[in-house]
Amino acid sequence: MPITNITGIDGSRAAYAAGKIINNTKGQQLIITPTFIRAGRLAADLSFFVNKKIYVMPTDEETFVSYEAKNRDTFLERLRIMKAAAEGEDCVIVAPVQVAIRHLQPSGIFMGGGMHFHLDEKLKLEEVVNRLIDTGYERVPMVYARGQFSLRGDILDIFTPYGDLPVRIELFDIQVESL
Repeated sequence: MPITNITGIDGSRAAYAAGKIINNTKGQQLIITPTFIRAGRLAADLSFFVNKKIYVMPTDEETFVSYEAKNRDTFLERLRIMKAAAEGEDCVIVAPVQVAIRHLQPSGIFMGGGMHFHLDEKLKLEEVVNRLIDTGYERVPMVYARGQFSLRGDILDIFTPYGDLPVRIELFDIQVESL
Protein backbone atom coordinates (compact mmCIF):
# COMPACT_ATOMS: atom_id res chain seq x y z
CA MET A 1 0.00 0.00 0.00
CA PRO A 2 1.47 3.36 -0.98
CA ILE A 3 2.06 5.87 1.81
CA THR A 4 1.48 9.60 1.39
CA ASN A 5 2.56 12.09 4.02
CA ILE A 6 0.75 15.43 3.97
CA THR A 7 2.32 18.11 6.17
CA GLY A 8 2.30 21.88 6.41
CA ILE A 9 -1.43 22.33 5.82
CA ASP A 10 -4.28 22.13 8.26
CA GLY A 11 -8.05 22.10 8.51
CA SER A 12 -10.14 21.93 5.38
CA ARG A 13 -7.08 22.44 3.17
CA ALA A 14 -5.71 19.12 4.44
CA ALA A 15 -9.10 17.52 3.78
CA TYR A 16 -9.12 18.94 0.24
CA ALA A 17 -5.63 17.55 -0.48
CA ALA A 18 -6.46 14.17 1.06
CA GLY A 19 -9.76 14.11 -0.85
CA LYS A 20 -7.91 14.53 -4.16
CA ILE A 21 -5.72 11.54 -3.36
CA ILE A 22 -8.63 9.43 -2.09
CA ASN A 23 -10.78 10.13 -5.13
CA ASN A 24 -7.96 8.95 -7.41
CA THR A 25 -7.36 5.75 -5.44
CA LYS A 26 -9.53 2.64 -5.25
CA GLY A 27 -10.00 0.64 -2.07
CA GLN A 28 -9.51 1.53 1.54
CA GLN A 29 -7.46 4.40 2.88
CA LEU A 30 -6.18 4.99 6.39
CA ILE A 31 -5.49 8.53 7.56
CA ILE A 32 -3.55 8.96 10.81
CA THR A 33 -3.93 12.13 12.86
CA PRO A 34 -2.19 13.26 16.05
CA THR A 35 -5.36 13.32 18.20
CA PHE A 36 -8.96 12.11 18.25
CA ILE A 37 -10.25 15.69 18.04
CA ARG A 38 -8.22 16.30 14.87
CA ALA A 39 -9.48 12.98 13.47
CA GLY A 40 -13.09 14.08 13.99
CA ARG A 41 -12.50 17.48 12.40
CA LEU A 42 -10.68 15.99 9.43
CA ALA A 43 -13.42 13.41 8.87
CA ALA A 44 -16.09 16.12 8.95
CA ASP A 45 -14.15 18.27 6.45
CA LEU A 46 -13.31 15.24 4.30
CA SER A 47 -17.00 14.39 3.90
CA PHE A 48 -17.33 17.41 1.58
CA PHE A 49 -14.64 16.13 -0.79
CA VAL A 50 -15.13 12.34 -1.03
CA ASN A 51 -18.06 10.05 -1.74
CA LYS A 52 -16.86 7.12 0.37
CA LYS A 53 -17.99 6.04 3.79
CA ILE A 54 -15.77 7.73 6.39
CA TYR A 55 -15.16 6.16 9.79
CA VAL A 56 -13.44 7.76 12.78
CA MET A 57 -11.77 5.10 14.92
CA PRO A 58 -12.54 5.91 18.57
CA THR A 59 -9.91 6.02 21.28
CA ASP A 60 -10.19 4.51 24.73
CA GLU A 61 -11.64 6.90 27.24
CA GLU A 62 -9.60 8.19 30.10
CA THR A 63 -11.21 7.00 33.30
CA PHE A 64 -10.24 7.02 36.95
CA VAL A 65 -12.87 4.52 38.09
CA SER A 66 -12.26 1.10 36.54
CA TYR A 67 -12.20 -0.63 33.17
CA GLU A 68 -15.80 -1.84 33.60
CA ALA A 69 -16.95 1.78 33.82
CA LYS A 70 -15.84 2.56 30.26
CA ASN A 71 -18.39 3.35 27.59
CA ARG A 72 -19.25 0.21 25.59
CA ASP A 73 -20.15 2.36 22.58
CA THR A 74 -16.44 2.96 21.91
CA PHE A 75 -15.75 -0.77 21.83
CA LEU A 76 -18.79 -1.45 19.61
CA GLU A 77 -17.88 1.33 17.16
CA ARG A 78 -14.35 -0.04 16.91
CA LEU A 79 -15.80 -3.51 16.11
CA ARG A 80 -18.04 -2.03 13.41
CA ILE A 81 -15.08 -0.28 11.77
CA MET A 82 -12.87 -3.37 12.00
CA LYS A 83 -15.61 -5.42 10.31
CA ALA A 84 -15.90 -2.88 7.47
CA ALA A 85 -12.12 -2.98 6.98
CA ALA A 86 -11.93 -6.78 7.15
CA GLU A 87 -14.71 -7.12 4.58
CA GLY A 88 -12.84 -4.82 2.19
CA GLU A 89 -15.46 -2.04 2.21
CA ASP A 90 -14.42 0.88 0.01
CA CYS A 91 -13.99 3.41 2.82
CA VAL A 92 -11.75 5.89 4.57
CA ILE A 93 -10.72 5.28 8.18
CA VAL A 94 -9.44 8.29 10.10
CA ALA A 95 -7.58 7.19 13.23
CA PRO A 96 -5.63 8.99 15.94
CA VAL A 97 -2.05 7.75 16.13
CA GLN A 98 -2.63 6.08 19.53
CA VAL A 99 -5.26 3.83 17.90
CA ALA A 100 -3.38 3.30 14.63
CA ILE A 101 -0.35 1.81 16.38
CA ARG A 102 -2.44 -0.64 18.43
CA HIS A 103 -2.04 -4.31 17.54
CA LEU A 104 -5.30 -5.79 16.25
CA GLN A 105 -6.30 -9.34 15.42
CA PRO A 106 -5.61 -10.47 11.86
CA SER A 107 -8.78 -10.06 9.78
CA GLY A 108 -9.11 -13.82 9.20
CA ILE A 109 -9.30 -14.49 12.93
CA PHE A 110 -11.56 -11.48 13.53
CA MET A 111 -14.03 -12.48 10.80
CA GLY A 112 -13.88 -16.16 11.77
CA GLY A 113 -14.98 -15.37 15.32
CA GLY A 114 -18.61 -14.66 14.42
CA MET A 115 -21.57 -16.84 15.22
CA HIS A 116 -23.99 -17.99 12.54
CA PHE A 117 -27.43 -19.45 13.12
CA HIS A 118 -29.48 -21.45 10.62
CA LEU A 119 -33.07 -22.65 10.50
CA ASP A 120 -33.55 -26.13 12.01
CA GLU A 121 -30.08 -25.97 13.61
CA LYS A 122 -29.87 -27.46 17.09
CA LEU A 123 -28.23 -25.14 19.58
CA LYS A 124 -26.47 -25.79 22.83
CA LEU A 125 -27.90 -22.73 24.58
CA GLU A 126 -25.41 -22.75 27.44
CA GLU A 127 -22.52 -22.65 24.94
CA VAL A 128 -24.19 -19.86 22.93
CA VAL A 129 -24.78 -17.77 26.07
CA ASN A 130 -21.20 -18.33 27.30
CA ARG A 131 -19.76 -17.41 23.91
CA LEU A 132 -21.83 -14.22 23.77
CA ILE A 133 -20.60 -13.23 27.24
CA ASP A 134 -16.98 -14.13 26.37
CA THR A 135 -17.26 -12.02 23.22
CA GLY A 136 -18.28 -8.99 25.29
CA TYR A 137 -22.06 -9.00 25.02
CA GLU A 138 -24.05 -7.88 28.04
CA ARG A 139 -26.93 -10.11 29.20
CA VAL A 140 -30.03 -8.04 29.93
CA PRO A 141 -33.73 -8.80 30.50
CA MET A 142 -34.70 -6.93 27.28
CA VAL A 143 -32.28 -5.72 24.57
CA TYR A 144 -32.32 -2.01 23.77
CA ALA A 145 -28.75 -1.26 22.68
CA ARG A 146 -25.97 -2.75 20.58
CA GLY A 147 -23.81 -5.32 22.33
CA GLN A 148 -26.64 -6.81 24.38
CA PHE A 149 -28.49 -10.12 24.35
CA SER A 150 -31.50 -11.56 26.12
CA LEU A 151 -32.68 -15.13 26.57
CA ARG A 152 -36.31 -15.41 27.64
CA GLY A 153 -37.70 -18.92 27.40
CA ASP A 154 -37.47 -19.97 23.75
CA ILE A 155 -36.58 -16.49 22.46
CA LEU A 156 -32.98 -15.33 22.04
CA ASP A 157 -32.54 -11.67 21.06
CA ILE A 158 -29.07 -10.46 20.02
CA PHE A 159 -28.30 -6.82 19.19
CA THR A 160 -25.06 -6.97 17.18
CA PRO A 161 -22.75 -3.96 16.83
CA TYR A 162 -23.37 -4.02 13.07
CA GLY A 163 -27.18 -3.98 12.80
CA ASP A 164 -29.76 -1.27 13.29
CA LEU A 165 -32.14 -3.68 15.03
CA PRO A 166 -31.70 -6.77 17.20
CA VAL A 167 -31.91 -10.26 15.70
CA ARG A 168 -34.55 -12.56 17.16
CA ILE A 169 -34.04 -16.31 17.18
CA GLU A 170 -37.11 -18.32 18.12
CA LEU A 171 -36.47 -21.83 19.31
CA PHE A 172 -38.55 -24.97 19.59
CA ASP A 173 -36.81 -26.69 22.48
CA ILE A 174 -33.19 -26.41 21.22
CA GLN A 175 -33.92 -26.17 17.48
CA VAL A 176 -33.95 -22.84 15.60
CA GLU A 177 -37.54 -22.40 14.44
CA SER A 178 -37.33 -18.89 13.01
CA LEU A 179 -34.86 -16.02 12.58
